[in-house]
Amino acid sequence: MLASALTAAALTAGGLGVTASPAAAAEACPTSKLCLYNGTHFYQLTVTSGHTSTCIYYYKQFGLLSISSYVNNLPVGVRVYTASDAYHYTYEGTISAGGSSSNAGQFGYRGFTCTGTATPVAPFWP
Repeated sequence: MLASALTAAALTAGGLGVTASPAAAAEACPTSKLCLYNGTHFYQLTVTSGHTSTCIYYYKQFGLLSISSYVNNLPVGVRVYTASDAYHYTYEGTISAGGSSSNAGQFGYRGFTCTGTATPVAPFWP
């Protein structure tokens, strides 16, 4: 028990950082970032981005099937798209600047987000 506590303290002090498991506590979204979570109630933070004019292909790049919860601390809105295949997509809605949802359902299934003036470029996923 003492050895585990010392190991955790050493890892934290060494900069590796020890955090609570996603099931233990909600994960905060940093200032000026978009945060996409795999779980509801801000659990399992999977994607963070500070870019205000880019598309994030979260299914292709991070394996995130859909957005279960989100926080948008960016100064711009975030458009969410669902991809029906690697070349076809449907606009689902916009996450407003400063917006958040603790239970977004299956928002953006197999999709991506675009911020600012960024536009989607296919293929969206393999």
